[in-house]
Amino acid sequence: MNYLTLDHLLKTTLRHFTLEDEVIQDLEANMDGGKLKLFQLLQAVIISKHTENRSIINFKVLELGFGIYKEKTNLSNEQIGEKIGRVGERVRNVLGDIDRDFNKIFSFLYDIPFADALQQDKWAALDFICLPENVCNKINEFNSTSFSQKFITRIMGVLMRNSHRFVGSNTDDRWKCGYLIEKKLYSFNYIRFIKDLRLKLGANPIRKIDTTWTFEDILSSYSEQRVQEQDDAIIQTLITIINQEFEYLMLDEHGIVIPRNAVKTIPEYIQEAFDHLGYDPRGHAVAEIYDFLVDSYPCQNWNKSSLGNLAAGSRAFEALGKKGAFVSKKWLDDGADIILGKIPEVALEILKREPMPLNIIELTEKMSRYRRDMDIKSVTSYINKKPGIAQNESFYGYEQNDQHTTFLKQLRSSKGSVANWKRFDGMPIPELYREMMDKGFPREQVDYMLEFKKADGQVQVFNDKLVYLSSSTGGSWGDTSSQGQTPIPPIKPQKDKTVLIDKLSSLDQTDGFRPATVRFEQFLLRSILFFGMRECNCAICGRTFPIGFLVAAHIHKRSHCTHAQRKDPNIVMPACAFGCDMLFEKGIICVDETGLVSVNTKKLMGIEVSKHLSLCLGRTCSHHNPQSQGYFGLHRAQHQYVPDSQSL
Repeated sequence: MNYLTLDHLLKTTLRHFTLEDEVIQDLEANMDGGKLKLFQLLQAVIISKHTENRSIINFKVLELGFGIYKEKTNLSNEQIGEKIGRVGERVRNVLGDIDRDFNKIFSFLYDIPFADALQQDKWAALDFICLPENVCNKINEFNSTSFSQKFITRIMGVLMRNSHRFVGSNTDDRWKCGYLIEKKLYSFNYIRFIKDLRLKLGANPIRKIDTTWTFEDILSSYSEQRVQEQDDAIIQTLITIINQEFEYLMLDEHGIVIPRNAVKTIPEYIQEAFDHLGYDPRGHAVAEIYDFLVDSYPCQNWNKSSLGNLAAGSRAFEALGKKGAFVSKKWLDDGADIILGKIPEVALEILKREPMPLNIIELTEKMSRYRRDMDIKSVTSYINKKPGIAQNESFYGYEQNDQHTTFLKQLRSSKGSVANWKRFDGMPIPELYREMMDKGFPREQVDYMLEFKKADGQVQVFNDKLVYLSSSTGGSWGDTSSQGQTPIPPIKPQKDKTVLIDKLSSLDQTDGFRPATVRFEQFLLRSILFFGMRECNCAICGRTFPIGFLVAAHIHKRSHCTHAQRKDPNIVMPACAFGCDMLFEKGIICVDETGLVSVNTKKLMGIEVSKHLSLCLGRTCSHHNPQSQGYFGLHRAQHQYVPDSQSL
């Protein structure tokens, strides 16, 4: 093809435009092998502010309001009018004229021999063209221009007028991209369809549920001349445009899913909180729901009392006894293990499931799965003398279960006094059982009494022997003098107690604010450690607890950790809140090189600490592994670990 010279082009195609000599020289200097750079020429024509048939008032209208350039200014029509000396309505009309008559305004491009690639089969054979941003950036880089993606696409639509047409809008900022669609598919009114889709996604009419706008309805409504063979191609074109213009919309095999737009009701917000918090047989307290909603929707005013009342009045939730906690009806419909009712009803349901009666310790532990804040004292007060529950001493059973009633009848009180457990100090556990059972105690009752005394802090088991813990001595294992340990003297108070009482009573206010440092990683470490669990074993003592009673304890002191160590999931282990966490943090308990839990004699303390140590000593720490052993070594070094020969 013989390309026209710039001089000839100015005398023919561009004869209506008068370019300054400086601009012409710049165009000549930047020609590529004798070819003009179209977009550079186009920019020169626009910047020169020349008009064709009075279609363009001023270059500033294009620059400020039409979106020719990437950095389009967000000015209203009135603001643009002020800058160019026109009223806002005139600017609006001009922008509409440009958008509608774009091909006519830029028809002079038809005669410019440019970019043969546009006429090649690889472009002409495509039904749908969307110029990606990186292609437009390369065009701008080659031409030393900065036109927007939509503008470049529209200019290409002018040049490909015989095969494709432009779909989109430069004046409507809601159009993210411009598209070139093959003319045979243009029997479908894409512009009107997108406009109506935006109306459907608006606030009206109110949709309380998601609805589907089917492809069949869409094709019937917006096809000016329905050609069945083109339907699939049109649908694929629509899907591509929708995915780019409406990223949040869902599509299925039937059509476009139009999401609900009705305002959520309070019960729906509560259900969202339940879905987020997840299944828990103990339900979720109103305070938990309130905290989630405050965090998720901080701009709304939430009230705990109102949330509780609305949850109680909704069919979607069931109260667990009092109105303090609720479960979702969905959980019940799915067959989840949930016990409704008050505390005695929970205890009765648990006893119905058991083959034998339960002592108060076991019953309390099982009830903790279904209700929060359960302890022996409160459970005892709730269930004593309740209908359906049989009791003898501290064992409870179901009145209509023959095995339960038989066991409770056979349960006898002691034939000899065992009030003074000090006389059992040092006795092997098998011998203790033998003596107690000889006195007429059933084995189950001996089990219970031993557990009760341990829970009460009166005795402990160490090396398979009973250790009597006397509150009058200050040693480690009972009689400390017999083990060569020096009793720990009581700590002298630093102040007189009355001084503290006076200071407390003289406080003008009890609330205040202090700046606090937030551990951003702690929530993630805990979530990883207890992922998918409701219960977990303490890494030190090995006992199983609900995760609410376990701490994600740092093996190496957090304040001494590097940034990378703080983000290492191996830096934490599960430690129970019943002693292990504090003992490990203070360095009283350490984990040696082999993974065994050992006493640090450098930190060994008195009797109250000793009550817990027998549960831990000699156990293998469940979280000692090649990834964490270095952190345990740092912990030993920090606390100047000296092993206890008796614990090795």
